[in-house]
Amino acid sequence: MQTSRIMASPSGAAACRLRERSSLSLTSKLSPARSHSASFPNAPRTPAAFRRSKDFGNFQTCHACVVRTGQEQPIKQSKNGTYRVLLSPLKRTPFSKPLPHESAKTLRKCTTRRTPTILAASKQAAKTSFVSWSGSQSADLRGLEQWLQKAGLPPQKVVIEEVGEGQGRGLVAVQGLRKGDTVLTVPSSFLFTADKAYETPDLGPLLHAANVPDWPALAIFLLYEKSKGPSSDWAAYIAALPRQTGCVLEWPEGQVANFLAGSPLQAKARLCVRDVEESFRDLSEVLFSQHPKVFPPKVFTPNNFKWAFSILFSRLVRLPSLGDAVSLAPFADMANHSVDATTFFEFDARAGAVVLKADRNYEKGQQVFVSYGPRSSGDLLLSYGFVPKLDTNPHESVDLPFDPSPSTSQNSPPAEAERFPIRLTGMPEQLWDAARQKAQEVSAGDEGSQGSLELSTRELLLEAVQRVLKGYKKSLEDDEALAEAPTSDDSLNAVSLTQREIAAATVRVIERRVLYRTEAVLRGEIRSLKQKQETGGNEGGRERQSRGFLSRITGLFS
Repeated sequence: MQTSRIMASPSGAAACRLRERSSLSLTSKLSPARSHSASFPNAPRTPAAFRRSKDFGNFQTCHACVVRTGQEQPIKQSKNGTYRVLLSPLKRTPFSKPLPHESAKTLRKCTTRRTPTILAASKQAAKTSFVSWSGSQSADLRGLEQWLQKAGLPPQKVVIEEVGEGQGRGLVAVQGLRKGDTVLTVPSSFLFTADKAYETPDLGPLLHAANVPDWPALAIFLLYEKSKGPSSDWAAYIAALPRQTGCVLEWPEGQVANFLAGSPLQAKARLCVRDVEESFRDLSEVLFSQHPKVFPPKVFTPNNFKWAFSILFSRLVRLPSLGDAVSLAPFADMANHSVDATTFFEFDARAGAVVLKADRNYEKGQQVFVSYGPRSSGDLLLSYGFVPKLDTNPHESVDLPFDPSPSTSQNSPPAEAERFPIRLTGMPEQLWDAARQKAQEVSAGDEGSQGSLELSTRELLLEAVQRVLKGYKKSLEDDEALAEAPTSDDSLNAVSLTQREIAAATVRVIERRVLYRTEAVLRGEIRSLKQKQETGGNEGGRERQSRGFLSRITGLFS
């Protein structure tokens, strides 16, 4: 399995914006993030980090193992195609119910009850598997397997094995599987949830009093349990978590600066790191420093906090049917991603468990894959630390910064310019609308034809595309040579320096291929519009031009 593991986006990432509203949600948004904080006059004082609207790098988190039910889609898209995963602090008073949703009561009922079986299994596993980031991962894996077995995990049709090919651990079939077979079942009692954090006697009241939302609460809970060492109920699971995930939170600033130079991904990466760091500082001020016995300073450090968030970005499971509750899912989070996979984790309410069904036939000994969602290689790199092989991911995109303000030149857009994803299927309609509106405002008072407006719209978009292309530091040829460096891996694990550089080069190549093809299409349409104006031809309207653009750009990588 990739050292950076599942998360069913996180933003990721992936990908988290802190907002205040009256109910808890982890939602995907499409439009650029804006602050719409609700007013709670009777709410307790909230730390500054949670009062501010935050976006942890706009990660598309909660995708890797999106848990869904029925026909609900694993990822919700807005009209412009961008994604936002929101971190929404719930208005909590001390000891209030963390999840107001009726359906969430089912999850709380299942997960907050510490059964004697799980407690006994955890204590026994702790004798052979202690919590340490420097210990043997193979020994920790054996401890995890013992804990799962003794805690009553049902017999599974897959086992955790080292799968090689740069993927580390993965789930391997122990028997032949047919499409539609249930591959694994993880009961709710095994889920590592924020509800358990809120109901922990010495931790929960502090989280409630500080009004801490679920994502930071989970990160805090993870470090809190780690600080307890072998006495933790979760000792075996925490010991088996990766020391490094490859998530951008682990990257030195020098690597962010060099490997993502010129890429729109660089701003997203820095935003993610900055927001996690600011959240740690705010939590330290109002929580950690005030209660050192509960939050030992040797454990609650900036680097450990980043590690905890990188675990969430890369492994978290979202439960849409349970009020968008989020959870870590031991055993299930060992599944690896494949661009060909079409199956996601689902929550079976009748069984009270997270399940996975096979999306194809598997032979005994084959690795079983899951989809982390339709994510671009750039998002996969930032959240999980790996990218698929070049030209294998059908969900590629690049964020195009575009400022709709008529007074701002696209040659020097503001840092907060809206970003729109250009995909293999073309530009999103909201980008067309923003460009057309700006063209109208720039030419206000000028009486021009519809053709002139469409020409100006495309010229503005062309300027935006060219500005991004000029930002790359290395030539496309150099990046292609680096991206095609010899490797035996099916996917590029980005924990090591060399592979991380190769993975980043792969993303830069993909981005520029999309941008260059987009530039070529826009140039062609501009040339066609100018010819029509010169010959007095009648412009057919923006809708027809958009459809032509979309159909022509669909075959970018065909």
